[in-house]
Amino acid sequence: MRRFLRHLVVGSAVVFLDPLAHAWGQTDSKLEPAPSGFASRRDGVERGKVETVEYDSKSVGDTRKMTVYLPPGCSKDTKYPVFYLLHGAGDNEAGWTRNGAANLILDNLFADKKIVPMIVVMPNGSPQGPRPGTVLAGTIMKRADADNNGLVSREEFLAAAEALYKELDTGKLDQKQLATGLNRLMPASGAPGGRQRGFGDFVSGFENDLLKDIIPFVESHYPVLADREHRAIAGLSMGGGQALTIGLRHLDLFAYVGGFSSALFGNTSALVPAKADASKPLRFLWLSCGDEDRLMDANKNFHASLEQKNVSHLWHIDSGAHTWPVWKNDLYLLSQRLFRDDKPDSH
Repeated sequence: MRRFLRHLVVGSAVVFLDPLAHAWGQTDSKLEPAPSGFASRRDGVERGKVETVEYDSKSVGDTRKMTVYLPPGCSKDTKYPVFYLLHGAGDNEAGWTRNGAANLILDNLFADKKIVPMIVVMPNGSPQGPRPGTVLAGTIMKRADADNNGLVSREEFLAAAEALYKELDTGKLDQKQLATGLNRLMPASGAPGGRQRGFGDFVSGFENDLLKDIIPFVESHYPVLADREHRAIAGLSMGGGQALTIGLRHLDLFAYVGGFSSALFGNTSALVPAKADASKPLRFLWLSCGDEDRLMDANKNFHASLEQKNVSHLWHIDSGAHTWPVWKNDLYLLSQRLFRDDKPDSH
């Protein structure tokens, strides 16, 4: 079923984008949704290579996996831009190829000459792996977000967690046990230099893994261009929150940043780049969400924060909920706008 983009808003003023990115930001034509069959295997199409590799993560303290897509005809004699594509909560490095057909979408776009050949790295964004605490934290988040705007403060989270623990308690849970349980979910302050644990790991723990282990591994094992102008990061849900947070914190490393139905909690306006970052121009900033997604309000609020600070970005609302059809369409649309020296056609 063809999905239509219901709304497209582009920030009008440039704070930290270069003239080329601003030209893209002026696009006022309606983005066409992906055509039928865009995520299906097509006959007669040259295919990229998908491989799963292991790397030693010193920041996590374990051997971890990532999935890597190499474009059709990839040669060691050619240097390619690199796109770090992140999955959502409860998934892993195989999510984008297993559920999101990322390799098929990219193969088809490559065959139609709509994307720049790129290497796409899909890491495992959960440093500690899937845990029961992730499910419990999600349940508490839903309770804490009483107004369904996707914004939850630490105090609201703690109050909702305490209420849930007491509701489930059979009389054997004392206050010390309750505090221990909450500390396992919330980030621990810890000593300087110490690692955080719990719910906050979904950004901080992965950030260390990405910057200190994943990127160095990719740049030493694959023919990628190792500069910010040829490095992009984007993701869905949890991965969208990670991509926006990490990408906008590190404008010295990423020139392209995007979030699909991003999990954004707390004071998201703090993520908005300041004017001091004008020396590190972002080539393209993408923000999107489905019109039936419960995270819409949080994403809309972040879009408003970007507008308020005159940060150019492309914002679109797709038709759908927190589901793969929306995110596949996001990948189709965003990938055509990465690493381009010209304005891509709207397809």
